[in-house]
Amino acid sequence: MFAFIVPFKPKRNSKNWSLDCYYLNNTLESLLHQTNQEFQVFVVYHDEPIDKIRNSKITYLNFPHNYCVFDEITDREAALRDNTYLSKKDVEYLFDQGRKQLFGAQYAKDHEYEFIMCVDADDYVSKNLVAFVNSHKNINNTGWFVNKGYYYVLNQKVFLRQPYSMNTICGSTHILHNHLIPSVDFGNLKLGVHDFFSNHGYLRTLIKKEYEEELKPLPFYALIYTITEINWSMTPNKLKGSSIYNRAKYLIRKVLFSAPIRKRFYISI
Repeated sequence: MFAFIVPFKPKRNSKNWSLDCYYLNNTLESLLHQTNQEFQVFVVYHDEPIDKIRNSKITYLNFPHNYCVFDEITDREAALRDNTYLSKKDVEYLFDQGRKQLFGAQYAKDHEYEFIMCVDADDYVSKNLVAFVNSHKNINNTGWFVNKGYYYVLNQKVFLRQPYSMNTICGSTHILHNHLIPSVDFGNLKLGVHDFFSNHGYLRTLIKKEYEEELKPLPFYALIYTITEINWSMTPNKLKGSSIYNRAKYLIRKVLFSAPIRKRFYISI
């Protein structure tokens, strides 16, 4: 069986709670429409979402540890020093996200789910992903990463192709066999202990270094990274660049809001 882990932000970090819950449900609907139904979705939360989707394929897990603010994270200064593009709030958000990802992944591993993927609560996944993994797992006992995907700029209703390195841009990009999931102490308040998934740009390298195993790229466009007015992302700033390069890239990679893409990822908005 395959497990999707969806870490959900707490209400204290939300700019619009009802809208965040709405985007979460859109992601869950996308996951539910897999062509192969041998999967389970685990939503990890502090604050229970409103208008929850009731489905036997979805399990809601109340995260049993308190939310930690920036001043409670023990390696907070090192995190800021080593990642100069992060703010204090960024470190706090990453810590919360990383702990929930690992909590869900460990839960799935303990319940013998074989392959595990973390998905952000506003992204979309190809309906063919689980079918591909389940049909290829006998020849790949490590996992895959999403190399190709799309940006979905919601307020413009356009898609932008990202034909490479999607795993360095978006966190919803790694599918790992359960033997790769580390066991952690959730009482340890170091960001570096809990950033296994949230440090997604380095995860492929980490697995090669620590396990001497290689993740393989998925051979199709498997993910849509949604850019909304309220999600936490630095990517919108990059897309708004006024340079000739950015404008040209935007035009070349722009894809119409088409029925085939909407059907492949089950996009209702």
